[in-house]
Amino acid sequence: MGKIRKASYGERNKVTVFDRFGVYLSSRRMKKELVQKVSHKKRLRLIDLGGYHMKHSIELLPYFDVTAVDVSLNKKICPEIKKIEGALETVMPDLQTEGFDVVLLNSVLEHVANPQDLLDGCFRILDRQGIFYVNVPTWRGKFFLEYTAFRLRHSQARYEMNDHKMYYSKRELWPMLVKAGFLPENIKLSYCKFGLNLLGICRKDYDYE
Repeated sequence: MGKIRKASYGERNKVTVFDRFGVYLSSRRMKKELVQKVSHKKRLRLIDLGGYHMKHSIELLPYFDVTAVDVSLNKKICPEIKKIEGALETVMPDLQTEGFDVVLLNSVLEHVANPQDLLDGCFRILDRQGIFYVNVPTWRGKFFLEYTAFRLRHSQARYEMNDHKMYYSKRELWPMLVKAGFLPENIKLSYCKFGLNLLGICRKDYDYE
């Protein structure tokens, strides 16, 4: 299974200005891509996998019924968010199959020892008409992230970078998404944040069967 994290992102130390700017860009992109998919007939179920302060969950709370999962979560904020504490490797098998309309995996996949298993789990818990949002650092981003962590010696950044297991390009992420179960026609990959990150928006759609 590999080493399991004992602390959530942002729990131990303050995040860098670079990280806060990155979160802002991610949140803006997510709202643009996901809010337009909100049904006016019902509130969709969204699960956010990762983040002590649940920044993305809070941004999307007005539009979705939100569940947040991580090793630890800030219990003092947003009681409207359902919080599940535990490592993703141990929590995922207990989550309901096809139980969520939207699954967010933002800056998490690079931290897990068995990324394919996590992607498989995300596909399983996603509803048949659901949307999967995944964001990962690229090999280009590796340089900037490690410069902040190791040259500027920021403690939170060092902890996170030393926990990285992988960086991604389209060529590496695409086959993993297909293996998880997403059809090629339903996978949309694009570079963002000046090429430092790779964004995947995948639809779980089997209407043609």
